[in-house]
Amino acid sequence: MNSNTKSRKIYKLYALEITTTEGCNFNCSYCFERDVTPKVFDDKNYDLLIKRIHELLNNDWFQAEYEGLKIIFWGGEPTMNMSLCERIIQEFQDDERVCFFIYTNGSTMDEFVDIVKIAKDKPFIDEGASKFVVQVSYDGNPINDNCRVPRDKDCISSTIVRNAIELLKESNVEFGLKATLPWDKFQWLPLVWDDFYSLYKEFGERIAYSATVDYYDVGFHKYEDIVKQSILNIARKEILFYRQNKKFLSNIFSSNKAICATGKSMATIDTQGNISYCHGCLYSESDFVYTTIFDDNFIDSIRKSNEFFTKYEVEPDECKNCPSGLCLRCNVRKHDASNKELLQEKWFDYTSQQELCEYYKLIGKIGTALRLIIKE
Repeated sequence: MNSNTKSRKIYKLYALEITTTEGCNFNCSYCFERDVTPKVFDDKNYDLLIKRIHELLNNDWFQAEYEGLKIIFWGGEPTMNMSLCERIIQEFQDDERVCFFIYTNGSTMDEFVDIVKIAKDKPFIDEGASKFVVQVSYDGNPINDNCRVPRDKDCISSTIVRNAIELLKESNVEFGLKATLPWDKFQWLPLVWDDFYSLYKEFGERIAYSATVDYYDVGFHKYEDIVKQSILNIARKEILFYRQNKKFLSNIFSSNKAICATGKSMATIDTQGNISYCHGCLYSESDFVYTTIFDDNFIDSIRKSNEFFTKYEVEPDECKNCPSGLCLRCNVRKHDASNKELLQEKWFDYTSQQELCEYYKLIGKIGTALRLIIKE
């Protein structure tokens, strides 16, 4: 990959998430999808879906607004509908405007990697970026093997992930790890950090601990003392890591308060062909479906969504002056928690989750102290 990012052109891409299936071969204890009766994208609609993607790529508005398309595979476990993944990849891999991304638990990587290996070397307009990126879900042990349980009891999830990333590394496929940190497992955070550190020593720069907390059922107040102590424990570890590597291992003390691209610059297609703003909409009690792949005018609806959320995008002054460095800004969750009336007001109501704000402010204060220590 091209490491000279300073002079590299940044291409504007539209992100299209495709839910291939709601089914999963894992039974994670914290997953809100675990009791869902899974639906699969109907193979009778494959041709229509592909036709719509071609129409989007060739649309005058799209070409004027965007330089490329990122196709993202979402689930469930997306590769449980391997046929749709393969069909879409083969259809668009030779288009230099298209790149791919997949969320996966890594369980089918021995089969899926053969598809990826072909696609990854195809042309892409951004020569400094990867044509195909695989994000493997890994929470770190002891969380992983206690909470991420394969339905096949003979398999151990951490072993599955390790085998998957070894295969990806051998195949020279770009990959990353993404973790979930349940509130009731925060006492394990230092052990999780140690586990990711061991992976970093083995696999190098591709390993980082990117942790996501549950921002639907926030448990900060319930576990506040444990959360504080655990974060202080890994802050000490991060000081030593930074002094050796000039960066942090985890994203917990990073600076990232970017506003999400939901509604503008991205859309999600569910297994029924409905189109909404992002995959977070799939799990909301609110109805965010604004068009379908069966509507010949679907691109016009996507354009209007893009223009609407671009027009009303706002960051409250309270957020601008917030001491937090990192903040997960899920617009769907803000919308559902907000007491405001209009869609645009609810969508950008970043102060509607005060308990979650307190958590990020705590991290921000510890992170500020951490940086002062490093600077000294």
